[in-house]
Amino acid sequence: MLFEIIFFGFVTLVGLSTLVLIGTRKVLYAAFALLLILLGIAALYVFAGADFLAITQIIIYVGGVLVLMLFGIMLTNRPPQNLSIRFSNPFEDAAKTDMQPKTKMRNAGLGVAVGVGLLAIFVYAIQKANISEIGWIKNASQNQEVIKQSTIQGLGIQLMTQYVLVFEVIAVLLMVALIGTLLIAGKKENKVL
Repeated sequence: MLFEIIFFGFVTLVGLSTLVLIGTRKVLYAAFALLLILLGIAALYVFAGADFLAITQIIIYVGGVLVLMLFGIMLTNRPPQNLSIRFSNPFEDAAKTDMQPKTKMRNAGLGVAVGVGLLAIFVYAIQKANISEIGWIKNASQNQEVIKQSTIQGLGIQLMTQYVLVFEVIAVLLMVALIGTLLIAGKKENKVL
C-alpha cells in the first residue's frame, strides 16, 4: 500500500510540474518545474527497476544540463539594445560578401565529404568487428547470474554487442550537435542599423 502511495505521489508530481511548465510564462519557474519533472521521472525509473537510468537521469539532466540552464538564466542580465547607428566601410563589406558564397560552398562540400567518409569508415569497422568473441563480453554473457543482479552490466553488454551500431551513431550525432552548437555560439552578430 505504501509503495503504491509513493508511486502515485511521484506520478502526480510529474503531472502537476508538467502543467506548470506548460502554463508558465516565466523562464525561471519553467526551469524549476523541469527540475521537478526530471527528478520525478528518475524516481519512476527506480520503481521500474532501472537503477542505472535513474542515476544517469539525475547526474546528467538534473546535475548537469538543468543546473547549467539555471545558471544561464539567472546570470544573464541583458541590457536593453542600443539603437545607435554604426557606420562601416563599404569596400570591406563588398569584399566580405564577394568571398563568402565561395567559401561557404567549399566548406559545406568539404564537411559533407568528411562526414560521409567517416560514416563509411565507422560502418565498415563495426560490420567487420567480431564483438561477440571479445573475452570479457563472452564471459559476461555466459554468466547470467551476474547480469540479473544489476541492470548496469546487462545494459553494458547489450550496448557493446547487440546495439553497438546504434550506440556509435548516437555518439556521432552528439558530436555533430556539439560542433554545431560551437559554431552557432561562435558567430558574431554583424548588424548595421
